[in-house]
Amino acid sequence: MSSAATWDTTLPHSVEYSKKRSFSLPRGRLRCWLLDVRNVPRYVVRYSILALAVLGAFELWAARGDGPMPAFKALQSSPALDPHRVSSGRCMLKSSTNTERWEGLAPALAILQKANPEVANWVESCRAEDRLVFTKNTKKVEDGVSSLAKFDLFRRELRISPGLYAEPDGSVAAILAHEYRHSRQGIPKILSYALSFVFLKGGDPSIVENDAVIYEQAARRAIFNEPNEALDAFAARLAAR
Repeated sequence: MSSAATWDTTLPHSVEYSKKRSFSLPRGRLRCWLLDVRNVPRYVVRYSILALAVLGAFELWAARGDGPMPAFKALQSSPALDPHRVSSGRCMLKSSTNTERWEGLAPALAILQKANPEVANWVESCRAEDRLVFTKNTKKVEDGVSSLAKFDLFRRELRISPGLYAEPDGSVAAILAHEYRHSRQGIPKILSYALSFVFLKGGDPSIVENDAVIYEQAARRAIFNEPNEALDAFAARLAAR
């Protein structure tokens, strides 16, 4: 048989190189993966320190508080300013217009002008800036709890439902003071409340509600001239800190 008819069974150099490379690639990838695994604790420590630094700065920002709140003065009751009177019950009707509902707040605003003018001026500024919204619903869909008024922390709107007008004028004034206190809450507290929805179903309302409830109770005490020993004790503890 001639040499021309013989078969060369040796592989070209390029094929041999690619074959070796194909076998070495998984080993190289494994080595890189192992190196990454070894670096995981380092990454965890590094980013944990960064997260703690951010949270610490956030807490220092929140520690500044919301600033001084305007205090309430005891209301001198009179026939014209009776906090126990229900003056605007007609505004609960669905046929009531927004103008009528705004006018229905007049008795409560008159009480606030005597007890805490800054809160009354805030409600009027919401009206002037088109941030006062009169809603049709009297209940929250998610839990069925009556919602008389609400300050939207993100839209910066004061929302008034028809059910508010079933309250005595003094209670309406105190509820408006409650919403005013919400409007004074700073960005750190609002962000903390927003983040609480990540960890708790429905969030943690106490983050924003505690301040507002205390302020509302101070308003009720001044408007109705009712003693509140529990509130006095709590305020004394806060002052002692």
